Amino acid sequence: MKTSQQSWRFRRKSVYKTVHGKLPWHDRREWLFPETDTRLDKSFTHGPNDVDDAMLRIEVLCAKRRTCIQAGGALGIWPIRLAQFFDRVVTLEPHPVNYGCLLHNTDGIKAILAINAALGKEPGQVKMMLHVDEKGNSGAYYVKQGGDIQRITIDSLGLSDVDLIYLDIEGAETDALLGATDTIAKYRPVIGLEDKKNQFWRRYHYKRSPVEMLVKDFGYKEIARYHLDVILAPE
Repeated sequence: MKTSQQSWRFRRKSVYKTVHGKLPWHDRREWLFPETDTRLDKSFTHGPNDVDDAMLRIEVLCAKRRTCIQAGGALGIWPIRLAQFFDRVVTLEPHPVNYGCLLHNTDGIKAILAINAALGKEPGQVKMMLHVDEKGNSGAYYVKQGGDIQRITIDSLGLSDVDLIYLDIEGAETDALLGATDTIAKYRPVIGLEDKKNQFWRRYHYKRSPVEMLVKDFGYKEIARYHLDVILAPE
């Protein structure tokens, strides 16, 4: 797993661009973005409302804020915000160009550990896919079996004191949770998920949503919904 700045520096500079913008809770003004992205800079024009609304509830639900597991890390906005509350934020981003941006944009934040890998229910290799309707949206890549990108499980990370798992991985949330059964059983973390009405989890041939799985199989309760996300906590 690549966790250092070195992994993005060798790539062609033409795959990146600099975007200027400021978040209300961070002083960075220049951000590294994929050259092809035309959508994610809306975080600066409209504000990161999904992040801030979720954090209001997470603050209340997480009495302890030790370790957070977050994916996909994308360009770093979510990990940066979470690192202002948690002692340690382990963020995963499988797309190599996004990962380069993630490393650059979170450089110097010691609480953040970035890993260049996808999450699943078992180890393997994947490739990145992008639906034609999502052209220009670097946050919309999803994984498909086969390829040269590493897939790992949350349990394999061997993390302790996990108080929050927050996933936005374009339908692979169920797979990631099935690869985290030991971690969930041991630490009973608060869990946040993207839960779009378009049901991206059907890409992976599941017949029910990850929210339904958490409620019926893991003993969780839906606490709140913000924008496209849902937050659950143990009963």
